[in-house]
Amino acid sequence: MAAGDNSYKVPHMKKEALKKSGKLPESVMCSEDVFETGHGLLADQDMALVTRELSLQTATDLEMSDILTALEKVGIDVDDADE
Repeated sequence: MAAGDNSYKVPHMKKEALKKSGKLPESVMCSEDVFETGHGLLADQDMALVTRELSLQTATDLEMSDILTALEKVGIDVDDADE
């Protein structure tokens, strides 16, 4: 288990094909030890802190999106601006 470091490679489930055929499951099965490990990792987190950090990151990302949209409207290519 990768413990949230984004290095775990999820096995390919062919979700698009399952979705098209109406067979996409709402949940997937895992072993009890994987469930218990994941549950323990989540229980150790300060969810209020995680939510605040996510909120701040989202606000920053939205500000950057607004800036880039404004630059596109005036025709400034961000890559060319460095030259």
